[in-house]
Amino acid sequence: MTLRRRKLYALLNSIFLSWIIWVAAAYLFGFIRSWGVESLPAFERVIPFDVLQFNLQMIVFGTSIGILFGVMDFLLDTDKIHRLSYWKIIILKSASQILLAIFSLVILIIATNQMRELQVNILPFIFSSNSYLWLIYSSIVSLLIYFFQVVKSKFGARIMINLILGKYHNPRVETRIFMFLDMKDSTTHGENLGHIKFSSLIQDCFSDLTSAIV
Repeated sequence: MTLRRRKLYALLNSIFLSWIIWVAAAYLFGFIRSWGVESLPAFERVIPFDVLQFNLQMIVFGTSIGILFGVMDFLLDTDKIHRLSYWKIIILKSASQILLAIFSLVILIIATNQMRELQVNILPFIFSSNSYLWLIYSSIVSLLIYFFQVVKSKFGARIMINLILGKYHNPRVETRIFMFLDMKDSTTHGENLGHIKFSSLIQDCFSDLTSAIV
């Protein structure tokens, strides 16, 4: 598989997983906010509840942020980003996530106006309590995604799932591959560079080798 195809596969995989997660998250959010609305008296409803339109809204809502989140996550998954401090990565991804959440709200308003022939103003809706609640909710979902991504990068997807399921609570036999790697003239480099610069060299080697090994 060529490098271009691997990148395309990684991008499509990131978008697909992100789409599934965010559509599910949107459905959960919409379900919590809409539970019991159809049983309210008509004079207490701002907008009549419709199951079909609710499903369309949640799919559009989750898809709009899911696809963009997957693309953003793929673009930020670079060696240059990984070399930043954790607090810088968190700020960068959090700011991007907030922008995506606001964009998804705009898409939801446009879709609602089209489906229900309404004229809901965008700015008042964005600064409403419902929008603030969505920003908080989407931030929590993003943090959970980032957490599992970090665990996945440390252990691997299959091992992470096995750890969650408690597969390794009892001893078991598994097949594993170990790689032993030696740097040419590492002792000489260590003596010439000093321990701090040599440690940076080792980190750079691991960073450069990781993508090739994966």
